[in-house]
Amino acid sequence: MKRIGLLVLAIITCISLAACTNNKKGEFKLDDIKPPEKQEAPVAEKEDVERSTEQDKVVNLLDEMTNAQKKEINIFLSNFSEAHYGTYYSDETSDKISFAYTHNLINNKNFNEVYDGTHYGISADLVDSTLKRFFGKTVSHNSTADGEWIYRDGTFLRPAADGESYAYYSIATNMRKLNNGTYEVEFNVYFNSQNPHDYVSSKCYTYSVSQAESNSDYCYSGTAVVKSKVHNGSDTYELISYVVD
Repeated sequence: MKRIGLLVLAIITCISLAACTNNKKGEFKLDDIKPPEKQEAPVAEKEDVERSTEQDKVVNLLDEMTNAQKKEINIFLSNFSEAHYGTYYSDETSDKISFAYTHNLINNKNFNEVYDGTHYGISADLVDSTLKRFFGKTVSHNSTADGEWIYRDGTFLRPAADGESYAYYSIATNMRKLNNGTYEVEFNVYFNSQNPHDYVSSKCYTYSVSQAESNSDYCYSGTAVVKSKVHNGSDTYELISYVVD
């Protein structure tokens, strides 16, 4: 009986080994390990490539300008900062008339300021010529909606007030050409605290940013859009838009 039992056990063992040999599902081979599929790098869209190329082409035009050309754009922008343009009035018409008045007060030695005892003023004709020079257009000859300027007999008038400091100037920091032939100019405005009651010296318009920060107080920054024009035979600019931070 003992021999029969051993014989049966041997038969069962052989059957089990044969089953394992034929069981491919349980078999592990190195050949079964496959390397991960190679991932292709994403292909940039055509629009992304074009946009990147255009960005690479953007240059600061100030880097290509002569010192005289840089001074010219600084002077143009300073016409607005010294007159506090874009910082005082929410009414655009008041802002422009005030600009014309202050610009002539500072820069026009032949300016005949109107004063009737209670109001200061400027002729509407001079407002027109000043605004057409700097903006390419003027304003209607009416009192302003905010009551700042009263139009009377060909003159814009406003109540007399304390004097303002005009010792402000602008330094362009970046300039780039836009697609429509205009230019976007970023700028800083500085206050000449060393001489706060005097007009800005001509040398301030030649300053670099570091020189301006060493000699004056930084006030704010802004962005203007301008276009080239000729005025009285000289190359200058015309303001399209002006936004301060």
